[in-house]
Amino acid sequence: MLKLSITANPKVPRRLSKAAVKLSPNLSVAIEDVGKILVKEMKRNVSGKVLNKRSGALFNSIDAEVRTRKGSYSVSIIPDVPYAAIHEKGGRTGRGHKTRIPKRSYMKKALDDKRNEVIKIIRRFTSKAFR
Repeated sequence: MLKLSITANPKVPRRLSKAAVKLSPNLSVAIEDVGKILVKEMKRNVSGKVLNKRSGALFNSIDAEVRTRKGSYSVSIIPDVPYAAIHEKGGRTGRGHKTRIPKRSYMKKALDDKRNEVIKIIRRFTSKAFR
């Protein structure tokens, strides 16, 4: 699971309160955009960039869920297949854990590859609050 959260500080000084009100809906949109970008990159990674696509089950299970709660915005990307974690982290599996699966990080790679783009999105949406 990959989870990215942005939380507004409830102790924002009075002079920034207007900006905080403007920032709130912008962060929701920003987090949604970040989720879309990361899902797209993860799907690219499981389609031959990091892993080979066989059945398409892992590819089809990658989706983003955006949550908003009291000034806190988060996006969770949780592939819904039992073998997703073993590909991401590597490890032993099978009967008696005799089969070693190498680490083939498609989630962290997506975040690393899209880091600058994610930062630009957050900056773009947060800067709107201070105009």
